[in-house]
Amino acid sequence: MKTTIYFSVNIDVGEYPYEALYNALESLKLSINKENRTLSFNGLLISYRLRHRKAIQRYVLTFSLDRPASQLTVSETTQRYNQICGLIDFFPPEITVGTLKFTREEIKDEIDIGEWSITNPYSSQEVSIFDNYNLQKLKDEYAGKIPLKPIFIQLDNSDNASVIINTLKTFFSDNPEVIEERVNLVRDIIDGRADKNRIFVIIIYSADINDSYIKLKKYFLQNNIPSQFINMDDKKFFFKTKNLIPEMLTKASCYPFKFPENISTVDGYICLNDVYDERNPLFGINITYNTEENVFHNKIKVYSDIKYNSDWKKINFDEGNVNLLVQKITSLSPELKGKTINVYLTKYWKYTNLKTLQKKLKEAEIKINKVFNISFFSDKFVFQGMDSLDKTKIPFLIKDKYVAYIQPNTRIGLFGSLFPISLELSLRDSEEEIIREDIEEYLWLIKRRVYRLQYIDMLRYPEFLAYSKKIKELKLSEEELSQLTFSGDLLI
Repeated sequence: MKTTIYFSVNIDVGEYPYEALYNALESLKLSINKENRTLSFNGLLISYRLRHRKAIQRYVLTFSLDRPASQLTVSETTQRYNQICGLIDFFPPEITVGTLKFTREEIKDEIDIGEWSITNPYSSQEVSIFDNYNLQKLKDEYAGKIPLKPIFIQLDNSDNASVIINTLKTFFSDNPEVIEERVNLVRDIIDGRADKNRIFVIIIYSADINDSYIKLKKYFLQNNIPSQFINMDDKKFFFKTKNLIPEMLTKASCYPFKFPENISTVDGYICLNDVYDERNPLFGINITYNTEENVFHNKIKVYSDIKYNSDWKKINFDEGNVNLLVQKITSLSPELKGKTINVYLTKYWKYTNLKTLQKKLKEAEIKINKVFNISFFSDKFVFQGMDSLDKTKIPFLIKDKYVAYIQPNTRIGLFGSLFPISLELSLRDSEEEIIREDIEEYLWLIKRRVYRLQYIDMLRYPEFLAYSKKIKELKLSEEELSQLTFSGDLLI
């Protein structure tokens, strides 16, 4: 599949040769804007970028759709995608920029996740996460599978409430309890119960409860109580059950699907990223580890005492704070001792910081297998054929052993869905390289989010990044964050 990403054949590191690039583009009879680094093609505004990829010692030249001023619909995004595909046919396979020769890359490899052996843990039958899981199929597969008592707290009366309760109670093994009460009394009701560790709370509301939602969600997280909030006025309730039922099963640790054991090559994963903004610089640690039952659990903790400097691209620590970070990791998850892990970063780290992290974790008897940097928009490009992908076949490209590009979503959605994700090997001082199995493992971390079953072919983020986004949405204070160690299952 042809793309809009070009790599330099030869290497001439120095100033970025934008002047030579302008000349090359003008020679193709294109109207360019040097200041904004855009060009006009058939009435479409195209961004072009030139960067030096240190990991592979090449210049990278990309062409992509200019970010729209407002969010586009799926139809509008698809229309623009089809327009930029015309640019692929217009551009030559090679572009000479001064002394540099750039060659267009093509995507030729794919991973068919439809070949994964995924089973229903209750029937042990092999299933597909791409099947049409309507409400009846979900009932057939998972009725009575949640071994908790459902507590339906009805904040407002509605004709839809009884329908919703009758629909959801089917998935619990215990009889439901229905309580009609005001939102400010919910915590008092739950606090007075002796069975808090054996309940699942479903809040049914119709009025706007945004402020109360955050307070109640925090309360349930603090008490390790699975909860679900359902808007009675949502006309798409039954349409959304394809997500809702797997989400409730996951919150109760009754996972609806069992993924193959041989995809994960390590015992666990750590994602390290700054969580809040510059005025509230907190740092998050997400640990995913395997149990003896081959079930992966997630722990998330946010810290205010890990100090760093960062911008949108890079993050730097002094040695003392890397040491503190390792102490936090070992304290948060002693299960990792004697284990092998992969580390995922959302910003570039200094090499010295990475080596200190590797050394200190090794002293704690935790071995790093590989360290990856994830970037969603570092090299924005598109490729032909995205509008006709098979939903189970994921295109990918590995370039010079250390950089990979993956298109995890197989249909066009909103604007960001057009661009492949970049995965870069951050520690490159050994014989390690990115291989096909690393790509498949990364996809496994994404598609395990089956509580978004309705959009399984659109998922782009692995679980640990989805958790960070959820924490931001809760808008918790520094003190509240310091008190909480989040369970990934309850946070979704």
